[in-house]
Amino acid sequence: MSDHVENVSGACHEGYNKDQSLDSSWMQLEQKPVEFFWEHSFWAEIFGSNDSESAASTVVRHFSLHRPAVVSEPIVDSDATATVGTSDVSQKRLKAASYLDVVTKSSVQSWKEHRDSMWEVAIRRWHSSAMTWKGDDCFVKMLQSKSDFRGQCQILVDILHHKSPATLLKRSNSLARLVNDLHAHNLEFPCSESELYDYLCRQRNEGAPASRLKALLEAVTFVRHVFGCESLDFAVKSRRCMGAASSKTVETVKQAPPLTVEHLKCIHAVLETDPDPWNVVFCGMVLFCVYGRARWSDAQHSQFVEWDCDSGGTICFVECSTAVHKNMQGA
Repeated sequence: MSDHVENVSGACHEGYNKDQSLDSSWMQLEQKPVEFFWEHSFWAEIFGSNDSESAASTVVRHFSLHRPAVVSEPIVDSDATATVGTSDVSQKRLKAASYLDVVTKSSVQSWKEHRDSMWEVAIRRWHSSAMTWKGDDCFVKMLQSKSDFRGQCQILVDILHHKSPATLLKRSNSLARLVNDLHAHNLEFPCSESELYDYLCRQRNEGAPASRLKALLEAVTFVRHVFGCESLDFAVKSRRCMGAASSKTVETVKQAPPLTVEHLKCIHAVLETDPDPWNVVFCGMVLFCVYGRARWSDAQHSQFVEWDCDSGGTICFVECSTAVHKNMQGA
């Protein structure tokens, strides 16, 4: 009996090639291509992209057996590698891009409509924050005396009417971190000088950037003077709070270099020779801001344009009227 088993096992051993059998089993598996999220699971049922699975075998579908796709490495030119050296910068060939390639689609909205929408968002954020304030300040009592939402927002609108919506959103976002942290520690805003200092120290220990802490102090100062919260007077004048919010390392200010004469010549060349109308319009706007000493946002808020022409009809000067600009409240 034992001799018979040995003969059978020996025959199997002699006729069995494990490498050939493994390669045969490997090649019988289907290669699994790269799948997107809409090509499997319930997304495939929605988009109807699961028809390719009907041709797969039952075993492959049941056990999810696939031969992985072979990813070939890009061919590197030895001459190019020798000339470039050990540089890590990839040599990419940029193609010409038009306006529609780089500008995302957005709804058509004038600057007045955009400003009004930002203003409404800013007022609602300040309202939700101010309704949680506690204390004896005149503004807090004034706001809590109104029971309806419209009356409360009207007080905020009258107080903040001369402020930019972007400034209001920036101050509100900075103050929201402080108010939420105070509520987490069972404290209220307006806070005391020691509570503000403790919060600044916690933020600094957590690695918060100095710019965020500085913006917080500016927001607290904003509340003190704009809303007249006198209880914050000692906090905004605290030397230790200023020290906790300041950066301890001296860093070089990162600022974009100004346009040189060569840059302006290139912009003029694009303005005069480029066939793409979007490039021409953009370069013309850049030159208008440069020669008019205007901020980009101020130029975008222009209400009307007047063209000054000479006797021959050639445009010599362009005049724009801007009612809403950064320093419009300045004396």
